Amino acid sequence: MPLYPVLCALLCYPDEALLDSLPEIDAALAEWPQPRDMLAPLTALLRSESLIALQENYVATFDRNPAHSLHLFEHVHGESRDRGQAMVDLIEEYRRDGFEPAASELPDYVPLFLEYLGALIADDKEARANSCSAMPSMCWPRSATGWRATKAHMPASLPCCAR
Repeated sequence: MPLYPVLCALLCYPDEALLDSLPEIDAALAEWPQPRDMLAPLTALLRSESLIALQENYVATFDRNPAHSLHLFEHVHGESRDRGQAMVDLIEEYRRDGFEPAASELPDYVPLFLEYLGALIADDKEARANSCSAMPSMCWPRSATGWRATKAHMPASLPCCAR
């Protein structure tokens, strides 16, 4: 399984479906030793904390801390007009590749972008996914290390932000 759907699931707001899918996430991560090791503290946290504590942690980490925002262009453009045009451009990129986001999220939402990358791989567009995946590494805040798709490209048992 590609890594992108797993990352998408882990970056979404935690719910019972995410907790129920942890065995499948573990199985998928077994194919990816380095990410598995890097994500081990998160998967351990997901197993050890109550759902409400996980949700409170998520909100405190991503919703109340702008430095950890899951919206890529917030880090690049802030509140400038350029952010709006960047979103339009990103939606056009999604559509160019036949990806129509079903979510009500903004197009620069990291889990949605990960879902898009997973869809590219599922459509045998791995080279395109690899070239696109370089973009977040340039935009992602270096300090966002604390926390933590659906269609045919995402197993139904894995939760996805865009469902």
